[in-house]
This record gives sequence, structure tokens and C-alpha cells, in this order.
Amino acid sequence: ADPLLESQFKEPIAATSARISETQKALADMDLSEQDKVQMARIAAARQTTLGLRGKAGRLSAAGQRDEARALVLQRYQPAVATYLQLLRDFAQSQADAADALRDRTAASLQRILLGAAAGMALLFAGIVAGSVVLIRGIQKPLAEANAVAARIAEGDLASPVPQGRGDEFGELLQSLGAMGESLSGVVRQVRQ
Repeated sequence: ADPLLESQFKEPIAATSARISETQKALADMDLSEQDKVQMARIAAARQTTLGLRGKAGRLSAAGQRDEARALVLQRYQPAVATYLQLLRDFAQSQADAADALRDRTAASLQRILLGAAAGMALLFAGIVAGSVVLIRGIQKPLAEANAVAARIAEGDLASPVPQGRGDEFGELLQSLGAMGESLSGVVRQVRQ
């Protein structure tokens, strides 16, 4: 190995290894599923294998056994690195798949919430419409009765009976119209006498 190349890459390789160690530790400290823990253990083992092989190749090279170091790198280190990188890719893909599944579950949950809210709003609207219909009918009928009594009185029919029995404001209006009809009837009688 070229000492100049080794000196140029020694520090970046050490820094990268330290960051990888920190990242693996942070991942291990997370609340992982059992499958994730198994994958992380396999990644850690593959990393240790690559680090061990890299160290061994370095020691062989430093001892002047460059052919053995080269053979080790080609036959064992590079396949170990490929395995390590594939394990990392697999883990990244499983995390992406888990994120997609979580996003899908969240979207489905949000859709159920929105459908529930829409159904609730529809029921509320139907209740308001039904209540309005009942309220309007409850006002229209007694108002029509009061209007009919007033129309009969206006036509001079002071003897027609006025509907009784309501205990609300319309009942009071009908009583007042009945009293007015009786009063007018009494005035008419007095005028005729």
C-alpha cells in the first residue's frame, strides 16, 4: 500500500467509522421491532467482520506481505463489504416499507375519521331539518286556525266557535280572538236594541 494514500484516507476512514458506530448505537437504543433488532445484529456482525478483515489486510501489508493482503482484500474483504452494504440496503428498505405502511395506516385512519365526521354532520343536518319541519308545522297549524277565526270575525261571523285547549301563545291568541268575537257580538246586540 502507498503510505501517501494511507495517510490521506486514514482520518476520513476513522471519522466515518466513528459516525457509523454512533448511528448504530442510536438505532440500537431506539424502540425497534424484533425483526429490526435481528437485522441490526446482523449488520453489526457484518461490520465487525469487515473491520476485522480490513485490519488484518492492513497488518499483512505493513508486514510486507502485500500479495497475501491483496488476496485477502479480493477474496474475503470485498465480499464481506458487499454483504455488509446489502444488509444496510435491506434495513433501509425495511424501514422505508414500515414508513409507507405507517403512512397508509395513518391515511386510512384519517379517512375513517373524516367519514365519521361527515356522517355526524349529515346526521346533525338531518336532525336540524327534521326539527325545523316539526317546528314549522307546530307554528303553521295554530296560526292557520287563528287566521281562520280572524277571517270569520272579519266576515261578520261572530257566533262560530273558537278552538280551545292550547296552553301556549297560540292558545292565548285564539282566546283573545274568541273574546273579541264575543265582545263584538255584544256590541252588535246593543246597537240592534
